[in-house]
Amino acid sequence: MFEALGNDQTFKTDTDLSAKQYFLVKMDTNEDTTVICGDHGAAIGVLQNNPPTGTAAVVRCAKGVKTRVIGATGGITVGDILESDASGRATPFTYSATGATECYMVGTALSASSNPDEYVTMLTAFSPSSQSA
Repeated sequence: MFEALGNDQTFKTDTDLSAKQYFLVKMDTNEDTTVICGDHGAAIGVLQNNPPTGTAAVVRCAKGVKTRVIGATGGITVGDILESDASGRATPFTYSATGATECYMVGTALSASSNPDEYVTMLTAFSPSSQSA
């Protein structure tokens, strides 16, 4: 039986994410488990709660919905395409210098940030980019 589709989905976490609300998350190698996304990573969504180890992580993973996300830099402006930095925070999208394909867009900024670790409102996308070498 499949879960009903919606904006938020629940996944397990085997790490402490209690200080990571509104960070970008990805799937771990363990089935149905989420971890903080890495640099240019394939994020599945934005963590909506702050779960300690072994509890349910609520992840906003639908495309085309608004959510808050933690910005990595103060240089996010309205309309910027966003991706994950190495710590799971949103940062303006850049292509890999090597032409590699491991670049994933997570959304579009609907608000700006002037300081690191500020909340940004984002319209979600969660899709791989296309780029030429």
